[in-house]
Amino acid sequence: MVGKRKKYLWRHPSGRWYVRKIVNGKMIYLGRITAEEGTAEFDRQYWEILSGKKSECENVVGCAYRRNARNRQVGRVFPALPK
Repeated sequence: MVGKRKKYLWRHPSGRWYVRKIVNGKMIYLGRITAEEGTAEFDRQYWEILSGKKSECENVVGCAYRRNARNRQVGRVFPALPK
């Protein structure tokens, strides 16, 4: 976790991290984060819970390349990234 603490994080006294927010005066539980605090996996899980979407790829460089507008316009087809 880089920089300031994320807005919707809450830490249970036992040490588990949860994502939750208040809507119309009621606390809504969005999900639990299982990764270690301060890692890229922690950030990824946080944003997946907030957005409601799973990350399509695990390699940041590959994701950025695929999202590049120029590459989409050309219609390039990309093979799956090796694990």
